[in-house]
Amino acid sequence: MIATLRLSKQERIKLEKIKAALKMIRRRLRRSVDTAGARQLFDQFRATIHLYEDVATRTHNCTISSAYPDIQALRKLAIEAYIGLGSQAEPKLLTLKDYDHQRFGPFLGVSDEGSAAGEICRAALADPKCISFKTRAPLVIGLALDAERLGATGEVAVGPAEYQKIRLDAAQRILTTTNVGTRVNVRHYLNRRVVAVPPDTPRKAVAQAIRGINQAIQPFLDAPGERVRPLPVLLSFVGHPSVAWCERILRTILSRTNTLGRNSVILQVGLQQRVSGGRDGTCEVKRLIDLASACGVHDVAVEAAQRPDAERVVSQPGLLNYFSPTLLQDILKYASKRNVSLTPWKTVDTETTARNIWMGLSTARHMGLELGKYGLAPLTYEEQEAVIQRIQGWFGSWCAAPVHYIDLPQVDATTVYSVKNTVEGTNCWLDLVGRYGVPVVLIDTAQKSKGTRLMKRSPADAKGIFRLDEIQELTHRAQRLGVRVLWAGGLNAAQAHQLGGLGVFGLYVTSDAAERMAVTPDYDDDPMLPALKEPTFDKVLHVKILIEAGFLGAKLREVGLQSEAAKIRRLSCNLLTAKDVRVCNQARTFHVLRRLLVKSWRHYERCRVISSHRERRSSPCA
Repeated sequence: MIATLRLSKQERIKLEKIKAALKMIRRRLRRSVDTAGARQLFDQFRATIHLYEDVATRTHNCTISSAYPDIQALRKLAIEAYIGLGSQAEPKLLTLKDYDHQRFGPFLGVSDEGSAAGEICRAALADPKCISFKTRAPLVIGLALDAERLGATGEVAVGPAEYQKIRLDAAQRILTTTNVGTRVNVRHYLNRRVVAVPPDTPRKAVAQAIRGINQAIQPFLDAPGERVRPLPVLLSFVGHPSVAWCERILRTILSRTNTLGRNSVILQVGLQQRVSGGRDGTCEVKRLIDLASACGVHDVAVEAAQRPDAERVVSQPGLLNYFSPTLLQDILKYASKRNVSLTPWKTVDTETTARNIWMGLSTARHMGLELGKYGLAPLTYEEQEAVIQRIQGWFGSWCAAPVHYIDLPQVDATTVYSVKNTVEGTNCWLDLVGRYGVPVVLIDTAQKSKGTRLMKRSPADAKGIFRLDEIQELTHRAQRLGVRVLWAGGLNAAQAHQLGGLGVFGLYVTSDAAERMAVTPDYDDDPMLPALKEPTFDKVLHVKILIEAGFLGAKLREVGLQSEAAKIRRLSCNLLTAKDVRVCNQARTFHVLRRLLVKSWRHYERCRVISSHRERRSSPCA
């Protein structure tokens, strides 16, 4: 029980030394704040956190608390240390990318804001793998608290209070991950310069356009330094002139700009137009594309009124703000055949957008988490690529995982990806992250409030997106690219068991690992939240065992232990049909399967070692 936790003699001595040192340092800093004193204070804060973690890692208790004064004093000092440092004692060197799923099976994450950290820790220590390997190492057990608040809209970011509680109660006993946001704070550059071409006589229209172009490029001509920077200038035809008139004017302007000397070197001429929505707008865009193609212009920028569907979710990627996926696909295909680049008038500042993501990920890293996930909606694939390249460069030694939301529409320069062709879109996205050596990614659903799910529960399931065989194909593709995929999105215990059998890198399960409970005062500001999901020891352990049963059942069949694999499969089916998890965990079937998994882990590890020795002996280099 909790009251049995006591500090050892050596730990009590360390605690008294820390308390004495802090008292002396605070007295010194009250007189005068200096660099040496500040360093000593933070050194003692780090020593406090180290001592607290050492105590935490040797207990099975739900929470690190006690009726004993020394434990209370240590916890109080640890809280002060976390607040004072604003972070963990030091960032983690070993992160989720160091988890060996080929040996230890799929990783499991359970979402919680920290209140169930102790229950998840208990489930980790009761896990068959922990018992079989005789270890409490988090990177062996492979169970994590995913630091997120579960609101009516789905998973949302945690704050300082939650981070502090998670660190206190998880304390080196389980892994910790988080998602810093589904959507990014999209920033735009200053809009590209638009030069109006009036509906006048050809001579006057051309003259006014040339004057506008010269005014636009003048600041770039006067800029200091020798480096010449290209300037995009967009021509916009005012009114509704005929296509023939526009083509004549455009060709004249282009011929005149080619004789501007140095001015022509920095000038990039494109077309811009505000268009209508719907099918009328697509016709207008196609006419603009035809004009650009006929005159050798490659850049066309458009703007229009935002679609209601896009406005309801703030914004969507690129031109999906203006056109439906079906209409936009038709336009992009049309532009691609004519070698024309079609973009929105506003250009996303990917550098600033990436820096906003970096801030959230840095907080997760400094708080000692082993993984930070970051969503990229509503960026296009080209914009995502620029952001991912920067983020991965900034977090080379840590694990920052980009997230692909399969229930949100995506777009690149030539194709729109929706639920209908999401497998194709996911393949393209995996190719994208593979180019930059991203070690871990998450594939998830974003619209939790609409009930969209990662996997279909039956062939007729309209809310599920992927079939099991599609996930298997995507997993194999990711492996070839050196990318390890985490899966999430409404997964239940049966699907977790199936993914365990596939040997995926990891997955997140929350609903089937949690009980519904009344909304607490902490969530009073969420008016549409009917109930909370609170992970429990029984349900977390239930899901974890089913994942391991799926993994070991498949692995034992591969090494020829058919009878043991069949027994695991039979017992797993009995667990999956149970309606009450708590009663099921007390039943004989559960305990038989749990003991069998402990033995199976040892058998699998022995077979794996023997196979490794044989490979080394047969290797020409051996």
